[in-house]
Amino acid sequence: MQKEVDVIITSGGVGATHDDVTIRCVGTALSSPLVYHEELGEFMKKKMGAQGENGGLSQAQIKMATLPRNSKLRYLGGENECE
Repeated sequence: MQKEVDVIITSGGVGATHDDVTIRCVGTALSSPLVYHEELGEFMKKKMGAQGENGGLSQAQIKMATLPRNSKLRYLGGENECE
């Protein structure tokens, strides 16, 4: 797939549900292992509020911030999205 496309867009069903395989399948298609994405994790802490122990993310939020290693976060909401 890497030779065929520049961007992969997913919608609907991407989240921390027990049966979600979307992100894992994208990682497999790109031969890119899943890792915790620090930038997305920080964005989620600001946007959603930290709910886990010691002000960290919940397990569900950590799962949502786990992406293929070569993922790049693109903001569509503007510079003040987190405010």
